[in-house]
Amino acid sequence: RDGRTDDPPPLVAAADLKKQLHDPRLRILDTRAGSDYVRGHVRGAVLVDVADWTRSSSTEESLLDEEAWAERLGDLGIEHDSRVVVYGTSWPTAARIWWLLRFQGVRNVRLLDGGWSAWRKVEGPIDNRPPMIDATDFTPRPRIELLATKPEIRHWLQKDSVQIVDARSAEEYRRHIPGAVHIEWTRLIDERGHMRSAANLRTLFRKAGLDPHKPVVAYCRSGARASVMVIGLYRAGFSDVRNYYFSWNDWISPPPGPVETVSR
Repeated sequence: RDGRTDDPPPLVAAADLKKQLHDPRLRILDTRAGSDYVRGHVRGAVLVDVADWTRSSSTEESLLDEEAWAERLGDLGIEHDSRVVVYGTSWPTAARIWWLLRFQGVRNVRLLDGGWSAWRKVEGPIDNRPPMIDATDFTPRPRIELLATKPEIRHWLQKDSVQIVDARSAEEYRRHIPGAVHIEWTRLIDERGHMRSAANLRTLFRKAGLDPHKPVVAYCRSGARASVMVIGLYRAGFSDVRNYYFSWNDWISPPPGPVETVSR
């Protein structure tokens, strides 16, 4: 199976979102704490229960629980032709929600580049009351091709047929999946809190030895930082990108996968 995608670009600029607020198909999801949301949020945004989404995607069984995901997305008023924008103050948290939406079959989902602070900077409209949302009948269409699993990675390692990127810290990378290159996710973000340019990212990935024409798998500890890496890889022009969403937590659980160690 192939992780190639012709989805829209993964990011939207705050200035562009500001012009699109009137779009009736637009759904904006806030991934911050509830206390931040009630103090002020992007006009029309609904609050996502990030803890629930994280818990409910921690195993393959829960990730593929179509009934539960139908309710979760339907309660947010999401339909298959919705234009969804996700934002927050944490890149990994917002990226996790972005990736889960894509996995469940929402094609048009983008992350607000720079998050809440970027919205404040462009003086975008802010509300402190939740919008009225009509629940929808959403039918999940899991995109298995976007997910990498432990058995698949073990198979690919034997055939030497995949590139793997570890998005964790240098300390965590001391024990990693064999052959994985290390690019900490923070290197994808600039000093303003925006994702680096496509050209900048292409250079970063090329120096790490990654080939944009070959499949690539990103992983971290539990899927969130890997989701940031997935966005960066798409932005840089990689087309066949998969998220080992269950990541290191899954890799070292019985039966554990092989581990490579970096000596100090």
